[in-house]
Amino acid sequence: MAQCNFSIAKDHAEVINKKGAVSIKPNPSAKEIMVNGVKIVSETKLSHNDR
Repeated sequence: MAQCNFSIAKDHAEVINKKGAVSIKPNPSAKEIMVNGVKIVSETKLSHNDR
C-alpha cells in the first residue's frame, strides 16, 4: 500500500466561485501550488478534470 506524507496549510489558497467560474488563488506565503503539473503564482481558472 502506497503512503503519502504531505500537509496543507490552513490558509494555503483561496477557492473562488464567480457566477459558476471557479478559480484558485494561492496565498502569497504558500510554498507551492500546482494545477495540472504547472506551478501557479496568481489566480488561475479551474476547469473540469483539472488536477
